[in-house]
Amino acid sequence: MRALPISIRLSAAVVGVLLLLARNDSGLQAECFQEADRTEKLERRVAEDQDRIEKLEKKVAELELHIGLLEGYLKLQDPKFAAGMEKALTRAKVTMCANNLRQLWTLETFYMSKFGGRMKALPSATGSAFWLALTKTEPPIINETALDVLVCPFSGQKPRNGFTTYRGPIVSANRLAGGDVVGCCEAGHHPDGTINVLKKSGDVVAVGPSDPLYKIAIDSTSALSVEEKK
Repeated sequence: MRALPISIRLSAAVVGVLLLLARNDSGLQAECFQEADRTEKLERRVAEDQDRIEKLEKKVAELELHIGLLEGYLKLQDPKFAAGMEKALTRAKVTMCANNLRQLWTLETFYMSKFGGRMKALPSATGSAFWLALTKTEPPIINETALDVLVCPFSGQKPRNGFTTYRGPIVSANRLAGGDVVGCCEAGHHPDGTINVLKKSGDVVAVGPSDPLYKIAIDSTSALSVEEKK
């Protein structure tokens, strides 16, 4: 499993220092203990998400290998079966993409806890810059070993610094309600025509062009920040 971002690994030490400084302030101590509990839960959730993503990546790699080996034979012997295998691979990658968005939202909640100040604010950046803000903290929440979470497996793009395939909100996420859309895939990446949509509640759903949420998601997100549009 990937190593947790250093910002998470250091969290326990940071909380310990705060508790030492706050030993004469019972109110601040209680707040520190609450922060420690939230951090521990986030650490577990991030670790679980990373483990699920790695398992899915292995399954997809296995499916791709089998399809590559059997593709020619299946197309000659049973084209319908070959088509079924390709659909199974597509579904697996759609699930991987959805898990990327779920993990990104988990990391955004960690950002709120560690970098959001007393208001526990999300990054103020809009568009794709909202997700890339996770790579710009000090230390980075998403470091160079975990950039694949920023890339849809259908995009054909390689993970790299300063790049993501996921759209972010066109307004500050801090102004959005739980049911509002905060992110989604780029249209056209998924061969089945769907996009994965992430709501501020943390829910991720796959929708097609005929679903009203599809248009809502595209209209309320962007690959560009407000500044880039000017």
